[in-house]
Amino acid sequence: MSAIFGIVGTDDGEKKAILKTFAAQLAHYGQDQQHSINLEKAFFGQNILRISGQEVNKSNPFGIEGVEDLYIIADARIDYKDELILKLNLPPGTTLADNQLILLAYKKWGKEHFCTHLIGEYAFAIWNNNTQELLLARDQIGTRSLYYSKQGEALAFCTRAKDLRSLLKKKELDEIYAAERIAQQFSSRTFINGISQVPQAATMTFKNGEIEQHRFYQFTIGEPLRFNKDEDYFEHISATFDSAVKQRCNSIYPLSSSLSGGLDSTGICYCLANKLPQGQDKLYTYTSFPNDPGEAQDIDFVRNFINETWIKNEAVEINLEENFERYIYGVKQLSEPFLIFNVGFSLGLMAKASQNGARVFFNGAGAEYGISNYGHEELDYLLDNYQLWSHYKL
Repeated sequence: MSAIFGIVGTDDGEKKAILKTFAAQLAHYGQDQQHSINLEKAFFGQNILRISGQEVNKSNPFGIEGVEDLYIIADARIDYKDELILKLNLPPGTTLADNQLILLAYKKWGKEHFCTHLIGEYAFAIWNNNTQELLLARDQIGTRSLYYSKQGEALAFCTRAKDLRSLLKKKELDEIYAAERIAQQFSSRTFINGISQVPQAATMTFKNGEIEQHRFYQFTIGEPLRFNKDEDYFEHISATFDSAVKQRCNSIYPLSSSLSGGLDSTGICYCLANKLPQGQDKLYTYTSFPNDPGEAQDIDFVRNFINETWIKNEAVEINLEENFERYIYGVKQLSEPFLIFNVGFSLGLMAKASQNGARVFFNGAGAEYGISNYGHEELDYLLDNYQLWSHYKL
């Protein structure tokens, strides 16, 4: 992912100078290119990590030729581009950078509705230099982070919360947010008083010192799909799953994935093995295991799978001390605790994949709360309603 940062509503040279230091602090987010632009009452910067090669237009990284007074900086991966290009009434096969597609959608559908047409992972800022209005947005799931801090009549924003602390006169703990986290509740607040997060599935506008938020997406459960044959359900979920994996394969660098031996990561790897970019003949996967061989029970499942496919696997031994060190590193970087207890293992695998040239790393983390967990809920339902025995065929 890339990093974005900026400040609007001020011509304060001191504050702009502080924002300029963010480029160095966030260098590891985007090591390929750094861009910045200084306007009369705004300053923007971005560190770009290239994955697809279509993140930004090299000749005009902040906008589109012919579109005046609109600037965009984005940490984004836009999916289903062909469909979006048709909806934008552009010729089929048009090649545009992700940030340019976002800006064209903004112009076509307006600030209240354009995000409903964007599918993917994104956090971005659009500045209208004519109306002096800033718009910040995050995707429906909130995959990419974006924080902000109101500074009087000005507003600063950044991919990472900790960098905005340098703008605060007082650095205090937000005790309300701390209580929310203990209670497993989540809001747009952060641990740092005076710094907030743009909510997921929402846009936020800032003009004349005032903030307004608009939620553009609300998850709802629609009508259940009904098919005539059991095989049709399998075909539908298989096609949906395969399409979701395919959209994330747009990379000019090798693809890689974790492989735990479980259903979720195994399914992802099976799909990936058939979608490798040109020049990559094998899918490189990584399996973590503790330094106690007696606990490495998933290795046999992994070996059985890779023996049947054209997948290359590397087992990475990570001891508990390394796991803890990586956890602490992640907390320091993000200023937030992780909810995944074994995140140190995942960070270790990603570090190994990065050493081998990968910039896209897949995993099945969290899937047990989704597709692969539904069977347990159905079993509970059948037990509660005394219907389980009728499903047995003796």
